[in-house]
Amino acid sequence: MKLGYSETTSTYRCCTACFPITVTDAYKADPNIVQEAVEFLKNANGTKRIFYGLGVQDPTIWWLLIEWETLKHHQDLKRQRAIPDSETEDPQVQFRAPYAELALWTLKSGHTTKEKKEHALELLKGVVTTLNGLPSDSGVFKGTVGPIVEEAENGVALTLGWTSPDKALETLPEAQVIIDELKEIADLRLVHVPLTSAK
Repeated sequence: MKLGYSETTSTYRCCTACFPITVTDAYKADPNIVQEAVEFLKNANGTKRIFYGLGVQDPTIWWLLIEWETLKHHQDLKRQRAIPDSETEDPQVQFRAPYAELALWTLKSGHTTKEKKEHALELLKGVVTTLNGLPSDSGVFKGTVGPIVEEAENGVALTLGWTSPDKALETLPEAQVIIDELKEIADLRLVHVPLTSAK
């Protein structure tokens, strides 16, 4: 499945699980408290990479992203949300950017049809394809888009990387038209996170 790329040959496939976790008082007192869990996940069967960090818009949320070899590896640990089969030359490049963007779209009641989900996917693929074609000095790192397959099955997820959280609409102002169209049929949870790589 090609996600947001023009005619680029790719052999890389993965499944990325995404977890928003509310920060506890224990974490505030000692952010290293998460390291035991991160180490466990690093050594779990099928783990490729792990990224984590606090959200920019809402720093009370700690984001954990786990890149699995397959969706089955993810399901074996009974996790909650996943973006399947991302295909890019280097799918984690957006997670290594100064700021990763996670745009999680969930179709509204009355719009949860296969056709609406496919329409949302096509719109977002167009945005990502355009952004992925921009020069390196534009402030964007290549991203992907794909359907959410667990928890919010009526959802679509887009991931990008930016040099700054403010770069998105500044770089591609015409994307606002697509965002406005999507907001008529779907709710958006948008976050930017400076991620740390654990593997």
